[in-house]
Amino acid sequence: IVVCKEINIMTEKIILLASHNKGKVKEFNELLSPYGFKAVPADELGIDMEKALETAPNFRGNSLIKATYAYQQSEGKYPVISDDSGLCVWGLNGFPGVHSARFNVDGDFSYKAKQLKIIDMLKDKEDRSASFFCVLTYIDENGEPHQFMGEAKGHIAEEIHDYGNGFGFDPIFFSDDLGKCFGEASSTEKDSISHRGKATKQFLDFFEKKLGL
Repeated sequence: IVVCKEINIMTEKIILLASHNKGKVKEFNELLSPYGFKAVPADELGIDMEKALETAPNFRGNSLIKATYAYQQSEGKYPVISDDSGLCVWGLNGFPGVHSARFNVDGDFSYKAKQLKIIDMLKDKEDRSASFFCVLTYIDENGEPHQFMGEAKGHIAEEIHDYGNGFGFDPIFFSDDLGKCFGEASSTEKDSISHRGKATKQFLDFFEKKLGL
């Protein structure tokens, strides 16, 4: 086990974020700071999340793998939160699913290439339905895991709708709830019904009860 670096924060309680993603760090700090908690990314504790091998066949499994790895590497000193998310296109038997971030088009890992590839793969398919999934895993101070899943339903658009909003597959995911692509929606619109928004709300409801609020 790697011995992690200590972080001395006297006024805030730490939750270890099983990610190096700066956007996620910012997002979780905005969520947790009102409760007196600070989300600390794994790399600040000397933990390399690239070594957490995501070998599970589903989002729940991979989210748990990342959370468990971070908890073990920190020797259980801090509670941990992780997430795993992706797009499942039902007309393509759930592809790309857990491989959403890792699949490539002839060596091109850009989301523009992936978007165009999925649209092309669906050109002769009647079923264009799709779902975004997000699973948050929280491992508490006693080492007990708790999971929260959100799903956003929709279908794959026939062309890219990129209005500078969203990221990843947002420009091709047409939301049933919003009546538009995530790539056309404001962050406020998207957060209210997105897979991540739904999973996060479940987690915060649980967290508030845990804190007695």
